[in-house]
Amino acid sequence: MPKGIKFMDLNLSVMKICHAFVCLLLCTAFLVSPLSASAAGEYKNVKLPTEISLDIPSHWKILSIENRKNLQAAGTAMTKNAGVEESKGVKTSLLAVNAVPDPVGATIRVSITTRPEFTAAVLLAVTKTDLKDIEKLLLSEFQKLEKSGGPHIVSMTTPSVVMLSGHPALVIPYIRNNLSSSSEHWQVVQYRVPLPDRLVEITLSWRKTDEIIWKPILQHVLASLKI
Repeated sequence: MPKGIKFMDLNLSVMKICHAFVCLLLCTAFLVSPLSASAAGEYKNVKLPTEISLDIPSHWKILSIENRKNLQAAGTAMTKNAGVEESKGVKTSLLAVNAVPDPVGATIRVSITTRPEFTAAVLLAVTKTDLKDIEKLLLSEFQKLEKSGGPHIVSMTTPSVVMLSGHPALVIPYIRNNLSSSSEHWQVVQYRVPLPDRLVEITLSWRKTDEIIWKPILQHVLASLKI
């Protein structure tokens, strides 16, 4: 890491990253009744605010803005109850999509948060030791969150940094259980992309037992992302 840059200087301590991360975790844990998306081939391109676009399966279901707000409110309440410090920025859910048929087997979530708490340059400076520290801190905080009704984190892979649509992104992969069935596990991968004026967050999740179906679809979604 460059001289003068320390792990805490990255603003990646769990008390600062956990709120946004937890909200997205909860958005993938609570599956609500969505609205249907119109079919137009296997995939359709969706253009979101702030110059974000991606392909989604045209037959999957898009959650209404009301449902997205409910998910965000639930995440905020649970985070507060767990004693986790909230982000200083304003978080907005841009897209929430659930796979069909029911029961839902995969989800796509996209959100942005103003006042990003770390920059691309600083993110590129993190070391393997820093990433292991982030993993430990996140696991510690999620133990608190679970006591407030959050999902159980079965395991977490050490976060990493990758290039996504030309931008460095912090990748946080983990496996959680289904809130309604502790024996059902979900793979979740969150991508956090810091831009000068906002933090873009993309979360992809799928039921592990059907991974052979869902993972290739979500890989296509991620590959189509443009920021």
